[in-house]
Amino acid sequence: FFAQYMQNPVADGGNMVDINWFQPFRISDVSSMKFDRVVVSVDSAQKPNEINDPSAFLKFGIIGKSKYLIDCYCERKVYPETKEALIAFCNDGHRTTDLIIEDANTGSSLLQELPNEHKLYGITIIPISHGGIKKEIRFLTATGAFSNRSFYFPKDATWYPNFESQLMQF
Repeated sequence: FFAQYMQNPVADGGNMVDINWFQPFRISDVSSMKFDRVVVSVDSAQKPNEINDPSAFLKFGIIGKSKYLIDCYCERKVYPETKEALIAFCNDGHRTTDLIIEDANTGSSLLQELPNEHKLYGITIIPISHGGIKKEIRFLTATGAFSNRSFYFPKDATWYPNFESQLMQF
């Protein structure tokens, strides 16, 4: 069951991703980095139970064609708490310039409410529609971009081991 449905244990080298595609950098260097843009990608959820998927936010600092994963949030909370956590996440550390939100379920609510949130003024909010394409197929199409080695991950961040484990299980 765990191997087939939960992808745990993970096959050597991962499932759809090769961890060697991602270049390391030190999380301590983030505070001095000057990014062209700071993009937050949001996959929101609405139930706090252990059996439900968590809300996940990823913050990428972009310099040219290089993308640095500079922060990660992954929690199970009810919608109002998730919304407040997202607002804080966007303003913590390097302030977000672009916010990408999947236009489905609670993401649709965020897309309606966040443009009126004064703490997010100046941030471009971008809705993304998956068009009915399954998450696994969308992820598979993204692996080409990952394999070009332009993504940098802070392998010394406290949250990184959990992030890598989830990435490799996908």
